[in-house]
Amino acid sequence: MPSTITSTLLLIVFAAKRSGAVSLRPNDKLLRTSTRVLSVGPEQCRREREHDAAIIYLAPPPQGDDWGDLQKSLETLMHLRDDGRAEVRVFYDREDTWSEEQLQTVLQRAAPRDACVVPIQFRQLPADLAGTEPEWQKRSTWGYQHMCRFFFADIFQIPDLQKYTYWMRMDTDSYLTMDAVIDPFKEMDANHNLVYLHNAENKDCGDVAEGLRDLVTQYYEKVHSNSQGSASFPPSNPDTITLDHILPREMHCVMGYYNNIEIGRLSAFRTAPMIAWRDAVLGSNGIYLHRWGDALLRRLSIELSGAETEPLPQELLRAYHHNR
Repeated sequence: MPSTITSTLLLIVFAAKRSGAVSLRPNDKLLRTSTRVLSVGPEQCRREREHDAAIIYLAPPPQGDDWGDLQKSLETLMHLRDDGRAEVRVFYDREDTWSEEQLQTVLQRAAPRDACVVPIQFRQLPADLAGTEPEWQKRSTWGYQHMCRFFFADIFQIPDLQKYTYWMRMDTDSYLTMDAVIDPFKEMDANHNLVYLHNAENKDCGDVAEGLRDLVTQYYEKVHSNSQGSASFPPSNPDTITLDHILPREMHCVMGYYNNIEIGRLSAFRTAPMIAWRDAVLGSNGIYLHRWGDALLRRLSIELSGAETEPLPQELLRAYHHNR
């Protein structure tokens, strides 16, 4: 991509007001995903080999049903018959209290698959929202919004994942109920243009999508106008991108993919256009003000970049179960 276009894209910032209005403000100063440093503490691992794929979990505090769900989910990974290609990486908030025994329990439950437990700085509330309360919450005050930010943006910036080619997400309350005799990453090995394997479609409407349609439309128009005549700007023909199928005619709705299980190529989400889109979303504070979900934001990342996707393998989907 020519440097002038890259510079223009990386300066695109949107601001979403509490009223839901979204405006384009090119000179706002904010903490960008491209420069943001995520603190990662010392990991603990049980590892016998190197891996090019990681199965990612984000663990809540180790208590109650959540703690039991995580252990059960890890045990069911034995049903994924990928010859141990992917190791497990369980991220947890370093501010939560985890005992050494609990950390070792995670590693044991994942056995014989290689596994690591990795502390991160999870609670990162935007400075201008300090002292405020969310309009919607689950488990903890801002915990759900932090989770959306983590899976939408942090996993592509976090140093811990730089060495991997692929990621596969599993929620802590999801399980494999039967054998999936498949290496789910092989399809992407064979097609280097394929960047994401998606689940079924979903849709959010109303308050939880407030302002997102406006942001997408303005972002699309800005990117499209800067891409004219640039053969290196993805996709090769920007005119092929349309918004109708992700912004349905019903007002206040945005389409996504359920992503409590997903598989993707990490490098494809670290490009300048992907970073610029994440900067725009994070700069708007829409995740925190309106609870924009990472399922919608993931699909928008793909659609706006013109990335190639395919459905998740049926062998994997037949084995997969999610509690909620």
